[in-house]
Amino acid sequence: VAGTQKKKDENVKTSSVGSDQAAQVPASPYYKVKPKYPRAALVAGTEGWILMNVDVKEDGTVDNVRVVDGTERTMFQDEARRAVEKWKYKPFLDPSGKPYVKKDHQVRVDFKLNEATM
Repeated sequence: VAGTQKKKDENVKTSSVGSDQAAQVPASPYYKVKPKYPRAALVAGTEGWILMNVDVKEDGTVDNVRVVDGTERTMFQDEARRAVEKWKYKPFLDPSGKPYVKKDHQVRVDFKLNEATM
C-alpha cells in the first residue's frame, strides 16, 4: 500500500509538470525572421552563434533582447538582435489560460555558411 501511495504522488507531480508544460508549449516562434549573414563574416568564412535572453510579452511580441553569450559576438550580435526583435510567439499562458510576460526566454541564433543570406 505504501508503494502504491508513493506511485500516486509521483503521478500527481508528473501530471502537474505536464500541465505546466502544456501551458508553456509555444517555446518556438510562429513568425521567425532569419538574420542576414554579416558581409565581414561571409568574406572571412566565419560561422558562429549568439545566445540571447528575451522577454515575450502577453501579445507574443519580443521585448528586452539581451545578448548573453556567443561566438564571434562582435560580428554576429547586431544581426541576431535585429532578427529576433521581429519574432512572434503564441502567448505564453498560465495554468488558468491567461497570457503572461515570459521573462528571460532563451533564444539561440546560429550563423552557418551553408545557410547564408545577405
